[in-house]
Amino acid sequence: MLVVGSDPEIFLINKKGELQNALNILPGSKHKPFPTEHGSIQPDNILAEFNSLPSFSLEEFINNHRLILNDLNNFIEPLDLQLDFVASAIGSEELLSDPRTQVSGCEPDFNVWKCKALTSKYKLTANYAPSYLYTNIRAAGGHLHISFDQADDDVNYSNRFKFVKALDYNLGVLSVIHDNDVRRRELYGKAGAFRPKNKAKRDSYNGIEYRTLSNFWLKSEELMKLVYNKVSEVYHNLDEFADKAEFYKDDINSIINKGLVKESVLFCEKEGIEWQLT
Repeated sequence: MLVVGSDPEIFLINKKGELQNALNILPGSKHKPFPTEHGSIQPDNILAEFNSLPSFSLEEFINNHRLILNDLNNFIEPLDLQLDFVASAIGSEELLSDPRTQVSGCEPDFNVWKCKALTSKYKLTANYAPSYLYTNIRAAGGHLHISFDQADDDVNYSNRFKFVKALDYNLGVLSVIHDNDVRRRELYGKAGAFRPKNKAKRDSYNGIEYRTLSNFWLKSEELMKLVYNKVSEVYHNLDEFADKAEFYKDDINSIINKGLVKESVLFCEKEGIEWQLT
């Protein structure tokens, strides 16, 4: 069974297009999200973040995100604010004067291309944890939480590693066409970025959090459909796509990390990966 959720981050702006600090606007926190009718919301640094409900189908995935976005809009529209689906932005000194805006609030994630599955255990290689102390850049992720039954008995995490690599191949590369913001990837979201999820370690599901994507896919229901379908294709073709990802790993890492749009289009056309919206 495939189940997909998310915890994206989105910038808030006023009618003049000026960034606003979600810490002063939204209820909840990273450790205690504010429950809404269709999920939960909270500030994450200056950004708004939400947690969608788990989705068991494409239709549910689109509807759940439509509803939680509506919940979020209900908080900000009375303040004449709106959501801005950009991958990164530069905050002013005044906006970032609050010490809380210097805290990234993230535990380390891992680079699947440097992780190794062992006979009875696994080795995780953490990505460098960026700091917000010395930059005014703030980044917005569009992370996917993916539960899949191949992870249930995945003692050495080999299927989790396969899933992330296959996602890079089938989704991460094409995401560059719709979002070529390299500035965000200086901080977060490089190829293979993920966290393993394991019920045995008190996570709520067995699977992975895929952290390569920005929030670009929230811009339209067509993009939501594209993203969900690519995850579903990986679920149904895991071994095949993981093998292809291993073969093309150098190309995949270069395209994603450098935001190479032309190379992404050529790669998708060569591999028959549909990237256009329908």
